Amino acid sequence: MRKQKLYSGSGGICLNVFLRMVALVCCLIVTVGVQAYAQEQRTLTAEFKDTPLAEVLKKLEKLSSYKILFTYDDVQNYKVTASLKDVTITEALQKVLADKPFSFSDITGGKYISVVYRPSEKFEAMKTIKGQVVDDKGESLIGATIRVVRSSTGTVTDIEGRFTLRIPASVTALEVTFIGMKTLLVPLQDKTEFHIVMQPDNTVLSDVVVTGYQTISRERSAGAYDIVKGETISDKVGLTGDILQSMEGLTAGLSVNLSEGADTYVIRGITSINSNRSPLFVVDGVPLESSQVQSLLNGNDISSITVLKDATAASIWGSQAANGVVVITTKKGSRESKLKISYDGSFAYTGKPDYDYQHKMGNALFLKNVQEMFDQYSTVYPYETVKNSVSGLVNGFNPLVLPHERIMYRYQNNEIGAAERDQALAQLMVSDGRKDYEKYFMSNKLMTRHTLSFSGGSDKQNFYLSLGYVGDQGISKDWQDRVSVNARQEYTLAPWLKWDITVNASYGNKKGHLSPWKEEFAVDKMYAGSTYYTSLPYAVFYDAAGQAIDWSEYAVSAEKREQVEGLTGIDMSFYPVEEFNSTSSKTVDMNLRLNTGLSVDLIHGLRYEGRVQYSRFHSKTENYYPGTLWKLREERLCATPASTLKCPLPSTGGNFILDNALTSDWTVRNQLTYNNEFSEGRHQLTALLGTEIREYKNTVYSNFLRGYDMHTMQYTPYDDYNLNRVSGAVFGGSVNNFNTKYYTQSEVMRRYFSLYANAAYTFNSKYTLNTSLRIDQSNLFGSDPNNQYKPIWAIGGAWKISQESFMQGIKGLNMLSLRATYGFAGNSPEPGQGGSDDILSATSSSFFETNGFALTTPANDKIIWEKTRTWNIGFDTDWWDNRLSLSFDYYNKKTTDLIGTMMLNPVSGWLSTVGNLGTLSNKGFELTINSHNLTKNNFDWYTTFTLSHNVNKIQKLEVETPYTAKTLAYLSSVNVEGYPVNSLFSYRYAGLNKQGEPQAYDQEGNIVSGNDSFDMEAGDVEYSGTTVPKFYGGLTNRFVYKNWELSLMFVYNFGNKMRRDCEDLSYGRPTANLHKDFDKRWRTEGDERYTDIPVWTPQKNSAANYNLFYFSDRNILNASYIKLRDISLSYRLPVTFCRKFRMENVRLILQAGNLFYWAANSAGIDPEYYRLDSYKDSRKEKFGATYSLGLNINF
Repeated sequence: MRKQKLYSGSGGICLNVFLRMVALVCCLIVTVGVQAYAQEQRTLTAEFKDTPLAEVLKKLEKLSSYKILFTYDDVQNYKVTASLKDVTITEALQKVLADKPFSFSDITGGKYISVVYRPSEKFEAMKTIKGQVVDDKGESLIGATIRVVRSSTGTVTDIEGRFTLRIPASVTALEVTFIGMKTLLVPLQDKTEFHIVMQPDNTVLSDVVVTGYQTISRERSAGAYDIVKGETISDKVGLTGDILQSMEGLTAGLSVNLSEGADTYVIRGITSINSNRSPLFVVDGVPLESSQVQSLLNGNDISSITVLKDATAASIWGSQAANGVVVITTKKGSRESKLKISYDGSFAYTGKPDYDYQHKMGNALFLKNVQEMFDQYSTVYPYETVKNSVSGLVNGFNPLVLPHERIMYRYQNNEIGAAERDQALAQLMVSDGRKDYEKYFMSNKLMTRHTLSFSGGSDKQNFYLSLGYVGDQGISKDWQDRVSVNARQEYTLAPWLKWDITVNASYGNKKGHLSPWKEEFAVDKMYAGSTYYTSLPYAVFYDAAGQAIDWSEYAVSAEKREQVEGLTGIDMSFYPVEEFNSTSSKTVDMNLRLNTGLSVDLIHGLRYEGRVQYSRFHSKTENYYPGTLWKLREERLCATPASTLKCPLPSTGGNFILDNALTSDWTVRNQLTYNNEFSEGRHQLTALLGTEIREYKNTVYSNFLRGYDMHTMQYTPYDDYNLNRVSGAVFGGSVNNFNTKYYTQSEVMRRYFSLYANAAYTFNSKYTLNTSLRIDQSNLFGSDPNNQYKPIWAIGGAWKISQESFMQGIKGLNMLSLRATYGFAGNSPEPGQGGSDDILSATSSSFFETNGFALTTPANDKIIWEKTRTWNIGFDTDWWDNRLSLSFDYYNKKTTDLIGTMMLNPVSGWLSTVGNLGTLSNKGFELTINSHNLTKNNFDWYTTFTLSHNVNKIQKLEVETPYTAKTLAYLSSVNVEGYPVNSLFSYRYAGLNKQGEPQAYDQEGNIVSGNDSFDMEAGDVEYSGTTVPKFYGGLTNRFVYKNWELSLMFVYNFGNKMRRDCEDLSYGRPTANLHKDFDKRWRTEGDERYTDIPVWTPQKNSAANYNLFYFSDRNILNASYIKLRDISLSYRLPVTFCRKFRMENVRLILQAGNLFYWAANSAGIDPEYYRLDSYKDSRKEKFGATYSLGLNINF
């Protein structure tokens, strides 16, 4: 037999090359930075006593790496007495030149220092002051700036927070500043030693807004935005493991939804019904996909996250910004700071899912019900019938007699007595199938994270380097490792020239096993139909003696198995645990991002900024199913005709799936920025004008092979032409459906070319005007020039009313600002939705000799992006020295040109195409309150509260086909003109009739059921609500006492609805576990007075409409909930202890997530672990609380 080789083993070589390249680039960046940093930070030690100044300068030149330039005639008459110990060259020159008419220049290019004689200056008496700067917890603040008020004279604190500064004796006050702390004004009086305590400034991050294109003062922005500190994300990511999910409840307007099928991240409501609904994610000024953010970035590398919400804030992103923008800024080193080393690590334990949450029957209740049902269906489906056919099986594929049925059939056929039957059923009753499943197929969910970072800088450069590791054990006995590197370097090459470069790289490796049961076709790519996992509560994998149980009895009847084994000689035993362990799944991903920018000051206030980013994300997945697996043996049987017993599939080897996904993304941006003040600051103007080009390309390659040998990496070809022509197979259906595609490839490309402009003008620090404009071209929408060049714009204004003279008398008011904005943002069509060319789909089939194409969507050169118009009115205010701050926004968003399927005139040759067909609106408000409630005796209490409210409505939607009751109610969630997105419609339930069949009211109040209910009109169902919450937000309380800190965060969702889960077995033999509520069903006439759960019948009752029950208002529940999302207790070790080990500070953190929740429904449903729009198998795996222990050390 001819063999062919599949090349898939080059991952190791690629990984080595990839890691070497990343390491080389990072080393070059950091080495250059460290060299420049070390040159500036080299310490000197020397003693001078009445030494001529010229000799002193020459001595310092030898001890340092700088050339000191001076004129001998100027210095010959001066002598120096000084003791220098472990000081920098800057500090040394300050000491030796003190009280002398000399100054020295800034260090230029890291090579020369110029000492200049200034005889005309008047020198006054000097004095030396010293002290220590600490935070409110007593921790030393390294790098705090101490400066003479309204002067450039100053210094910074050392590693212990200490400083020494020589100043003129006439100075009366010092200004102390530190990032994240409130600025202090310290009066000197007659003191020379100081102990300075700084307080945190919770509003400091709000002082600037990062849009991705520029950074602008908050006071000069009229837009609506929220900012989350990187420290907050770092604390939460050790518990959640997710950077973006950690933002939940911290910012108003952002909804984080964890329920299945929901939009995970939504800003100010859903603005599309068919296109992208996710916000745009931007990292260091350049867009990335949300999945790329998670795979590439380390949670400890985040400096801040800014959420842009209204048109003025987000419209500069054009046709990508209608859903809001999330701007992530990563950390960088600080200039003129010593080397800082930080370690951050955590370990989190979640455990296994809670099976009781599934609301399934236990052994006793299940066996009680199936015995009762058996008594009814055993006469309809006698043993002689079921052992050789699929009679009574709702989704039957092979004849099946389950263990409990076999016991009862044997008793019915007088093969055993009642005592033996009861004993056999009792043995099933004590078997715990779920416990066995957890033992052999599941593992506790664990996560460990470690980050080591280095940062520092001189006056000419700064650097930041972090190394990260994440180890994550999943619940299916899988383990994933991820290593990440982040290197960022900034240089001041000249006073007018700056350059920065950032490299992010990550390598992930995931290993696990594959299900031995049939999975969805998209997963194992095998034939249609077969054996899925049987969730019978008594089904265990090993008996009391430890012997493996043959699970073939859960897949096929013993009689059918014996017949097939006799025909083919293929063993049909099934041992799931051994087969699970024999499978393998490996995923490797390698990701890289390179971001570099250049800034050139052209003239005063005018700057050129250029930025280039390239990112590459590659993942490779190898799944191998050995040929010994039950489902592969079953696949061969399904391809073996009983007439010839000749199977076209390979007789050796297994099934192998190789998936490769490659994403590349590049962006080039050039812009001019202007920033200047006029008339002594009365007029401030900031403007930018730029152009941007971006291309995103995602390619997925998939290989599916049968007869594959993992050792030789070879596969055996087979006759796929005749594979799907097999009829009368010995197993399965009469004609089975097989996947014959060896290789598939898909490609998605997005291209943008953009012109943009933005301006902010402020008058007298009180009145601000913002405006922006952007023009986009893209391959995603039509070629019509009216669409390609259509501008998106926004305008806004802000009034800092607290600066007005008539507001000065209001006691306690620090700041009050009013804001109003209006503008547009866009949302591009998804690739493949439509455009100026016909969209083709490549097809291949074993039924044809050549491949072909299918025309899926005709061209539409008029298609344009969805356009969202937004009004926003808001205010911000601070009171009592920022003890209370409040922000409020009201917005009105209207999205036009909704993209969807449009019906066409049939004479055009098409029934439909993709076009712009509707309008929807979102209206709501947002409230954020930050308060410092109490400060007393080393105790502080802080509160943050966020509240968001959004009402969504589809105002116009062109639908040619009228809705019926069935199309409205049956759909999981539906979009209908006049109602919100993701609406639920329901029958008006009227209970059960005397036969136990469901009934409903029509629009006239009449009770209908059975055949009369199948043709009900749209008016016969009612609107029951939407799955999208109307109110959401969070409440955080933080208590600080000395070195202890306790934080509690609650999150909430209100105002949305969901369908109750139901048992959908209305007839036939049960082959899986049942919903507990099934035990409450109607059984005999009169039960309709006590229950509203329909009857079960042995055979299908075609006259009964069970959908009247499944999709009824009876099963609509309130999906509101409140959760204690996380509770955190941290302790900082005493400063004196830390210093003994040369540490700046050490913090221990104990966290717990999801300890408590309240839900508005009475069905025991947690809406976060539920598919809100479905009644069938809606409950998902629900975990208990997560516990995390963390450690943070700074050196």
